[in-house]
Amino acid sequence: MAGGQDVVSLGVQGRLVLGFQPGQALRDGQGVDLIVFENAFAVGALRFAELVRVGVSTDGLEYAFFPVWCGLAGPVGPYQPIDPAKVDGFAGVEPVLANVEGNGLDPFDPAEAGGDAFDLAELAGHPLVLAGTVDLSRIYYVKLVDVLGDGTERDDWDNPIYDPTGSMSGADPYQTSADIDAIAVVHGLPVPLLGDANRDGRVGIADLAIVADNYGSRAGMTWEDGDFNGDGAVGIADLGALADNYGSSTGGAGAPVPEPAVLPLWLSASAWLWGARRRQRRSAA
Repeated sequence: MAGGQDVVSLGVQGRLVLGFQPGQALRDGQGVDLIVFENAFAVGALRFAELVRVGVSTDGLEYAFFPVWCGLAGPVGPYQPIDPAKVDGFAGVEPVLANVEGNGLDPFDPAEAGGDAFDLAELAGHPLVLAGTVDLSRIYYVKLVDVLGDGTERDDWDNPIYDPTGSMSGADPYQTSADIDAIAVVHGLPVPLLGDANRDGRVGIADLAIVADNYGSRAGMTWEDGDFNGDGAVGIADLGALADNYGSSTGGAGAPVPEPAVLPLWLSASAWLWGARRRQRRSAA
C-alpha cells in the first residue's frame, strides 16, 4: 500500500497472474469491482506511470482484457511524467493512497484508496463474455501485463502506447517495468461450504451430479464445475471433499450444519462415478 516496499516487479512485458482461493471470486457489482495498486506517483498534476494491461478470467485459460487508450503524441523520456488524461484503461497510472498500517484509508473504497479502479461491466460486450467463456459473476483470475511503452504496442484504437519506460531499453528490465503493490476486490463472492458447487447453501445431490458430470476433467475447471481444491481438475479429492460435507448446510452464523449418512454417500458416489466411466468407455468402443 502507500509507501510500501513490498512490490512485485513484472519485468518489461512481464505478466503476473493472481488467483483466488478455491470458492472465492471477483464478481460484477454496482460500480467499481477491482482496484489495482501499482507504484505510480504524482508529479503535480502529472503522473510517473508504468502502464499495465488488466485482464480477467473464469477458467484461467482465456482472459478478457479491459480496453486501453493512449493519446500521448510521442515517446516519453526516461522517468518523465505523463498527463493522466491522455491514457485510459490501464493500471499503473494513479498513486496509491491507502495504507492500512499508516493512514487508515480504506483500500476497498475507490473514493479514497487511490490506485486504478476497474468496473467489470465495461467488459459486458467483450467476445469472450458474450460467448460465456468469461463469466463476470465469477472471476477467479486476474492477469496484469506490463506494457513496453516505446510505441510498438498499440491500444484498442490502434494508437501507439508510450510511457516513461519505453526509452529505457538498455536498463535493467526490472527497474523499468511496473511494480505491483496489491489488488483490492471491492465486489466478491463469499466462500461457500466445501462441496457446495452450485452455491445454494447446502451440499447435496445436485452438487454430486455436478461432480459426476465433470469427473476426470483435467483443465479449466472451477468451483461451479466441482473443482473444490483449485487445481483446475475434478477428481477423487473433490469427491472426497463433497462426501465429507454431504448433507451439510450453512447455518445462520455461516457455520456448516452436518447431517448423517456421509460414509454411505461416499461409497455410493464412488460406485456411481465408476459405473459412469465404464459406460463411457463402452460407448466409445
